[in-house]
Amino acid sequence: MRFWSLLTLASAVAGFVVNEGTTCTLYPESLTHRGLPVDDVPSIQEAFHLCGTNGTVIFSNDTFTIASVLNTTNLRNVDVVLRGVLKFSDNIPYWRTNSWSVIFQDQVTAWLFGGTNVTFRGEGGWIDGNGQSWYTFSANTANLPGRPIVFTVYNSTNVWIDSLTM
Repeated sequence: MRFWSLLTLASAVAGFVVNEGTTCTLYPESLTHRGLPVDDVPSIQEAFHLCGTNGTVIFSNDTFTIASVLNTTNLRNVDVVLRGVLKFSDNIPYWRTNSWSVIFQDQVTAWLFGGTNVTFRGEGGWIDGNGQSWYTFSANTANLPGRPIVFTVYNSTNVWIDSLTM
């Protein structure tokens, strides 16, 4: 009971981020919306803002909806733990016009991630870029303009990624 009271208080104050010192644990907004998908990016951005320097960001063992672009760069001495699923929306018109530009192969990305001394560990969690929607939409067209790379490590030093499934 105390746990749910803490979660309710945390969601009223700062989205669905439970901040305990330098550790931020994320819970999906869908838990307060009868399981309906709600964009979790504002809460994710808040967690990295609060705990992205000398801290830890933990994604709980739940499904998170990523319905808008993410920029979690300039991290310093941070550990990221993914226990749940980060599921990107299938809103193809949005992604084709709202992704971050990357020079490599004239492509775009949905999530810029990086910093200095950063670890990103998949502890049973994974990233679902909703690829089937793109395959169906593109009808076998290679490198469809505006089709984002899901996750890009950007402008970083000493980044360690382990057991991350995509």
